[in-house]
Amino acid sequence: IESERCTEGYRVRVLDDGAGFSAADGAEDEPSGLRNIRELLALHDSGTLSIESEPGRGTAATVAYRKEA
Repeated sequence: IESERCTEGYRVRVLDDGAGFSAADGAEDEPSGLRNIRELLALHDSGTLSIESEPGRGTAATVAYRKEA
């Protein structure tokens, strides 16, 4: 787990060195938990969730959100 404060706001990143997956695996059927997180971040107009994964290399999930004004 990594976290940092940046100019735009904050970033939290969770890295997993497990099996990973390809973008084609379930791209149409995003799990409801991930969809809920994306929707909550969008509702508050404050952040994003991005997930990067590669088979055999692992997965990284990043939540980035802006500082409050």
